[in-house]
Amino acid sequence: SDITAPMLIFCSDFDQICPCSSTAGNPSGFGPNPIKAIYAFGVAMLAFDTTDLTWHGGVDAIFEEAKNGGDAILFQYDEGGHMSLGAIDSSQLEEMGEDNYRSGLGNIFGLSLLDMVLGTGGKESRQFSVVESVRYYATNFLHANLNIPKSQAVISIDQLLNEAIADPHITVKVS
Repeated sequence: SDITAPMLIFCSDFDQICPCSSTAGNPSGFGPNPIKAIYAFGVAMLAFDTTDLTWHGGVDAIFEEAKNGGDAILFQYDEGGHMSLGAIDSSQLEEMGEDNYRSGLGNIFGLSLLDMVLGTGGKESRQFSVVESVRYYATNFLHANLNIPKSQAVISIDQLLNEAIADPHITVKVS
């Protein structure tokens, strides 16, 4: 890998788009349905120039490659969909769906498809916790690595790792 900057990577096997190591779409049955699989292959081909819905090993493969370039940390959550791992909560997802519908995309793709593909990933109460957890860890990781003024509340990388290791919902891997 040519990237030498420290990396914090998040994943969940409930991620509908790029899970830790399984095929995209499997958690909700999105992948096995023939019509939905055709759609998923189309998106993968157009957006990412691949037809491999395992993303050549998923986030686990990204982490393995990142270890070659420098410091890499992987937080594997026991649940949480693609949007919650991107720190996007339910209200933001609803707003995105409404924006797509108003733009005309909702008429093409349908809000139910948006909910099914992007909004899945666990119980609603836990999904919110995943969102808050990702925000917390990502913000503190950036503060610790980007020399942000100390007036901001900052924890060290060691403290961050210890907190994540103590969380029963996160498996931590460090390069």
